[in-house]
Amino acid sequence: GDLYDELIPLIPENRKDDVVLFNPDDTDYPVGFNLLECASPDERHFVAREMKAIMRRLIADQYARMAVEYTGPIFYQHMQMNLLLAMSDPENPGTLLQFHEIFQTPGFWKRWVPPVWSDSLLDRWIEGPLASIDYNEHARGSISIGEYVGSKFDDFVFDPMLRLIFGQGRSTIDLLEVMDGGKILLINLAKGQLTEANSRFLGMMIMAKIQVTAMKRGRD
Repeated sequence: GDLYDELIPLIPENRKDDVVLFNPDDTDYPVGFNLLECASPDERHFVAREMKAIMRRLIADQYARMAVEYTGPIFYQHMQMNLLLAMSDPENPGTLLQFHEIFQTPGFWKRWVPPVWSDSLLDRWIEGPLASIDYNEHARGSISIGEYVGSKFDDFVFDPMLRLIFGQGRSTIDLLEVMDGGKILLINLAKGQLTEANSRFLGMMIMAKIQVTAMKRGRD
């Protein structure tokens, strides 16, 4: 946060129009950032894998040796497959908030059915496990699967600043334009505003989006 504030006044006058600011603290004009907004099916699978890696790192840092007990194959399966579903319509991409809502509201996932971008793996998921599961059902003495999966994202989707950023279907910063135009991108990830965990989560998601954009440039 300090470096962000120190760099802004140092930008040369002739480059000021090239500066792009990403400041979560600006709640009057919040930046839209949607990692689930993809331009191709390949990007969609890359994002799903990156989200898995991000959650592994965050949970391992927070729970250390207990991380394996806190999450398991069921968590990552439901996370990845429902991320693929939320990213299955390029004209109407789901958001992180909507992805989280899949685990809270019965039948919410049906808004992406039939998927525009489909494959045999996703089709089997929709017709099999997803159609038969009740994310709100409680087995005796235990939490529901919806609570088990969704709770890992609670801190990120309930933060007021992050909700403004993640709730927008379209990103308002075009990273491809930033790269191709040689622009200056400044991102404020001050922990005092976001908390350490939320700052790391947002930072990792931005890095994943930068990787996706770099891949797109390489293909073009």
